[in-house]
Amino acid sequence: MIQFETVLEHVGEIGAAQVILLCLYAYFNIPAGFNALATVFIAYTPDMRCKVPPLDNATAFPNLTEAGILNLTTPYTKGSYDGCYRYDQNLESCALNLTCINQTNGLIACDRGYHYDTTVLTETVVTEFDLVCDNKYLNTLATSLYYLGMLIGSFAFGNFADAFGRKLCCVITFTGCLACMFGLSFSHSVAVYMVLRVGIAAFAYGSTLGTFVYIMEVTGEKWRTTFGICYQIAFPLGYMILGGVAYNWRNWHDIMLVVTLLSLPFLIFALMIPESPRWLFAKSKTKAGIKVSKLMARINRKNIPENFWEKVVDEKDQKEVSTKKHTFIDLFRDKKTLLITLNVMFNWFVNSLVYYGVSLNAGALAGDLYLNNTLSKSKQF
Repeated sequence: MIQFETVLEHVGEIGAAQVILLCLYAYFNIPAGFNALATVFIAYTPDMRCKVPPLDNATAFPNLTEAGILNLTTPYTKGSYDGCYRYDQNLESCALNLTCINQTNGLIACDRGYHYDTTVLTETVVTEFDLVCDNKYLNTLATSLYYLGMLIGSFAFGNFADAFGRKLCCVITFTGCLACMFGLSFSHSVAVYMVLRVGIAAFAYGSTLGTFVYIMEVTGEKWRTTFGICYQIAFPLGYMILGGVAYNWRNWHDIMLVVTLLSLPFLIFALMIPESPRWLFAKSKTKAGIKVSKLMARINRKNIPENFWEKVVDEKDQKEVSTKKHTFIDLFRDKKTLLITLNVMFNWFVNSLVYYGVSLNAGALAGDLYLNNTLSKSKQF
């Protein structure tokens, strides 16, 4: 097996080829940012109360404000109005003098549906499927299932990328991600919504594995930390763009359709980019690996000696190649590797807990939803 580190000395550890590949593959993190934190907007929970016809009719009651309706129909407890209940009163016979109002008959759950504030967003998953009160848990469940999808994708597509290549993994998983995003744009069932969100998460994480590993494989060792950070910059950029999209398109179906269209270019990039030369050499696809390496050298304006390939191929033939297959279980066999693995896992756990805990609850912060989200992500630069 040809050692790509030897090849990289002649191709160049960093150059125009690596920068181009970084930019093209980092674009994936823009749709990754869209999807990971989309629920801040598409599953936003606005202020709500029970529908109370005919008081909701502004034509019939032109002088009745929203604050007035709340005060007349909705119980006020613990410093806020409880929109899941209304006073048990017959409002059908209400006249302009509102003599029908009676707040002494106790409370009943909303029996005519819910009235939502559409000032921030005209329609969200919560308002379309009424994921409030007794159904509020479904909104939380949908978010949890998304991250379950990420777990599924990490197990399924990590091995897939090792077996069939980084490029094929990116193309297949991102195609699946786009299909789920497009389907989600037109879904009108909470069950379908949940299933498609799980699909988006699983496929998107497959693309994350393929793209990140690819960038690390074609870059020299001392530049990998820098390139890894640059790769991640596109994630908050995607989330910031999502805020602009949500500001202009206030319906969650429109938001998902627009971000799906904005994600399409990455599929073109994934089809254009050649397979990772390191993976090709590891799989004994020597001719294909040499072809990609020569292309990278040409872009980096590097000259590979004519006898270089004959020399490394001869060395490869003379060396005994290990046939042992490695799996993630090997990370837990050696004591030193085990400690490093557990340390990294703990760091990712804490990082994700804090990051997503704050980001997913940005809608609960005081102030403008769109501005808060944009500013919170701009700090990551």
